[in-house]
Parts: sequence; C-alpha cells; structure tokens
Amino acid sequence: MLPLLRLSKDASVLFVTCAASLRGRAYAGADAASRFALEGLMQVLSEETDGSTDIRVNSIDPGPMRTPLRRAAYPGEDPAAIPEPREVLAPFLCLLGPAGRGITGRRVEAR
Repeated sequence: MLPLLRLSKDASVLFVTCAASLRGRAYAGADAASRFALEGLMQVLSEETDGSTDIRVNSIDPGPMRTPLRRAAYPGEDPAAIPEPREVLAPFLCLLGPAGRGITGRRVEAR
C-alpha cells in the first residue's frame, strides 16, 4: 500500500494498540509479542516515511472499550463502567484527518 499512500497529500496509517504493547504480562506470550511488534512496526515505518513523504504513521491506545471481545475476556466486569467504542472516536478522527497533519511517530492514548 505504500506506493498508493505516497500519492496522497494527506495519507495516514493508524495502528490500534493497547497497554500490553508497553509492558509484557505473564502468560500473555504470543499476544504480548505481537503487540510489541506492532508498536515497533509503527515506529520503524514512521521513521522510514518521515521527511521523504507526506505519510504520517501513529498508533493509538483507545483503552478498554465495551465490545463483545472485552465482555468474553472479563465476564465479571460491569459493562456500564467501560466506554463504548464511539466514546473514544475523537482521537482517531483527529489523527486520520487534517488536524493530524504533521503528527507522526507517536503513540497516543485516547483516554
């Protein structure tokens, strides 16, 4: 996709991450490794495209969200205490839209 992204004057790549990309946890093995790798990929791609293209590359951690996957993983958690995905949408729109121009190589926490 990079050749297509290079043609754009407003290209944005946004990886969705979580707290597990910063600190490994016991018994999280492959999941933790993949999250660390995704964060590393964001950093590498950001450096490779910064200054030579208009592509900006970032990651965003929306925090816990009220989703079916979260409900399955944490069945004892009160769903009302967790925001719905639409409640953390603003930072995504910012980084993907014109307001995100010039922002690259950052890990953003939505909450």
